Amino acid sequence: MSGLSQRALNPWALGVTVFVAAMLIMSGGWQFFMGLAAFFGGDIFLSINGYIYSFDTTVWAWIHMILGLVFVIVGFFVFNGR
Repeated sequence: MSGLSQRALNPWALGVTVFVAAMLIMSGGWQFFMGLAAFFGGDIFLSINGYIYSFDTTVWAWIHMILGLVFVIVGFFVFNGR
């Protein structure tokens, strides 16, 4: 009985939800493609030594691609109201 059609929707809440979902999907897509660029063209990124994390560019590429996919999936879930 708690379906979406039976609840009164606040227009502000609906607008903010759509904005957040769209931003999640766009930023997730951006992160995925940045990871893809780092994966195939790792020599275009600057490598600075002396940080705590000493990952290779390929590892950072995988991290960005996985996080990008997670953001896109979460964005679609927010769009669906789950």
